Amino acid sequence: MGQTINIDLKYNSTAKSSEDFAGIFRDDFEYCMGRFKLPTKINGNNAEDRNFNYRFIVVSNSDMDNTDYVSSIKKNRDENVKTLLILLNPITNVSSTSLQNYLSFSFWDQVVETGEIRYFRKDDKETKHLYWERLTDIVFEILADIDKTSVKKGSIYLAQTENSQVLDRDNIKRDLNDLGYAVTPSVTLSNDFDESTRQVNEALSSTSVVIHLIPANYTEYFPNKSISIVEHQCNLSAQLIKNNHKDIRRIIWIPSDFDVVDEKNQIFIEKIQRDQELSHNTLVLKVNLEDLKKIYRKILSGDDMVKGDLESLPDLYMIADKEDDSVASHINREASAAGLKFGINYNGISYNEHLKYLASAQVVVVNYTLENQQWINVKVHDILKSPGLETSKPNKKLVLIKNSKDLDTHHFEKYFNEVHVVEASDIKLNFQ
Repeated sequence: MGQTINIDLKYNSTAKSSEDFAGIFRDDFEYCMGRFKLPTKINGNNAEDRNFNYRFIVVSNSDMDNTDYVSSIKKNRDENVKTLLILLNPITNVSSTSLQNYLSFSFWDQVVETGEIRYFRKDDKETKHLYWERLTDIVFEILADIDKTSVKKGSIYLAQTENSQVLDRDNIKRDLNDLGYAVTPSVTLSNDFDESTRQVNEALSSTSVVIHLIPANYTEYFPNKSISIVEHQCNLSAQLIKNNHKDIRRIIWIPSDFDVVDEKNQIFIEKIQRDQELSHNTLVLKVNLEDLKKIYRKILSGDDMVKGDLESLPDLYMIADKEDDSVASHINREASAAGLKFGINYNGISYNEHLKYLASAQVVVVNYTLENQQWINVKVHDILKSPGLETSKPNKKLVLIKNSKDLDTHHFEKYFNEVHVVEASDIKLNFQ
């Protein structure tokens, strides 16, 4: 790759923060490309040389108020030149400049817990590694573009999501690319409802696996439409599977560390789980990121054990401190009446199976009959660490049954949705 790659770098020269970033970015990106043996020259903002291979446009939200800069973005649009957006912060209105038509790289993310925006900058020791990681992402995008002879294993639809999951989506995209798959959509989806529908359907048409990321909050994306971009994509992929009966595997991922408290998002998640049209060919997973990767890698390798394992795991898992067939039979009948598969921590299951049962179950029932602080401490600890080990249905319900009010459980009761002082055989479980 001896030929020099020429890049046209555009930025708003009237904004000092953009100009400062562009100067640092230019030097660092040329250095980064050199490390991958890609000799690169980045033209200045006002360079007259029109012989370039790529165009980078640095964009800040404040640039949207600069009519001259917005006009220059529109004016420099060229279908024959691959253009990449360098986003310095969240852009509130992308439609006015048609920015959604370009592949973008965000030099920021949003902290889920606080909503705080973090900026990836070289001079910030907290985000410096993310700055260099993003530079490397761009290098690999160019490498993939140059290597047209590389044959991809297939196309994966990795759905667009909210700001809080930018890093997770980029991480997954990086992993899928390393596995040899092309990832779509390759541009930011339009916030015009009809145009985005066309974009999504076009990207879905050539895919074999669809991965949807569910954020902590529900954010409406389209003007005059009360729907998020996340739900819109979910609806379209479900419709495609229903209409064409295609053998598409679909994963809907809810990060295990997310506490979904947004009411509209909770309704959306319930809809995913209960609507048959939305659940066809679909795994709803509440796991951490690394376990998500393990699961989709199994699917991509053709391992059908993932689906089989999920179907065999219980919906209601009972943990008891003694074996009692009459109690187990009673709880089993309660589960069956509610349409839930029953499992129990006896019958010779291993510790790993115990952890899988915990992670899978919608309802976990602990039956505590004899004073044993060590036993209940271990079991509650297992429950608390279980999300993310394997697959888990969201909105897990935890029920503690103790035979006597004298049994000391006050250290643990805050973790349970319900605490009953009664013989387990007398309990009536409420699954609503």
